[in-house]
Amino acid sequence: MKKLLLAHLLLSQLAFSQGQPWCQPGATWHYSAGGLTVQGYVKLTQIGTIQIGTHLCDNYSATLKITPPPFVSPFWTFNTYFENNKVYAFCNSTNSFFKLYDFNAQIGDSWYIYPDYPETDCIEDSSLVEVDSITNVILSGDTLKKFFISYNNHSTIAPGWGIGSSYTEKIGSDWYLFPERINCLADGVGAYAIRCYSDSSNWSYTSGIAFTCDDILSVKNYPQLENSTISVYPNPSKQNFKIQIPTAFDWNELIVYNAQGKEVLKKINSINENEVFISENLVNGVYFLRVIGRERSETCQFIVD
Repeated sequence: MKKLLLAHLLLSQLAFSQGQPWCQPGATWHYSAGGLTVQGYVKLTQIGTIQIGTHLCDNYSATLKITPPPFVSPFWTFNTYFENNKVYAFCNSTNSFFKLYDFNAQIGDSWYIYPDYPETDCIEDSSLVEVDSITNVILSGDTLKKFFISYNNHSTIAPGWGIGSSYTEKIGSDWYLFPERINCLADGVGAYAIRCYSDSSNWSYTSGIAFTCDDILSVKNYPQLENSTISVYPNPSKQNFKIQIPTAFDWNELIVYNAQGKEVLKKINSINENEVFISENLVNGVYFLRVIGRERSETCQFIVD
């Protein structure tokens, strides 16, 4: 009986570990998105499962939100299944599956990825992914494998599709979960960097490129960051610092975010003050201060050391 229980426990642990590297129920990704004149984000969510042939697949729905002008639209739906530590994606154009991620891959391994919808402006209909190096990274307390990749190393044809420069267990690509256009004659709006991931197991990750998962802009896209009229001093500071806000700003609230985009402090302007003293016990690191006024908002950066 003890041997049976031990065998059952080992099998359960194996199944659990096999299921960990990929897509827990309710998994949600946020990606920064944009084009030549617009900025926004794509929200991708695992919304259930669907049977395709002999495979029970995770079904995803993506929504695009961009501005200007304000625009929210269903983006696309996708399907994948997870087997032998590999992720296979369904391609509607060919009515077949292709290998998307290989978490058992070794340096030098390669495979083709395919777009899930027809395109006429890309140089080719697929791209060869090749693993260049592998390392371990710690994300939200977990040690995960990270795979660095390149495209078409052995081809004279420029790649048309890609999944970024690396992919990681649990969250997939550093770019977008599914193939995105690389070399196209006319590139439209697309996702280009992961912001956040979360799922029903309460595991989450934020990359720090946006103040919040669904902020319309990334940190790097805030023009106020370099030209802000908001002053923080001393900067760097040990803990106590002062925020100077111009009288004409007429601000409502200020929010402090850490480098991972998590809100750590919020203050409401209830007495029309122009100097705000902060004495919170913030851990050492880089922070972003966003001051929101009735007619505008500004962002600046400060350091706690």
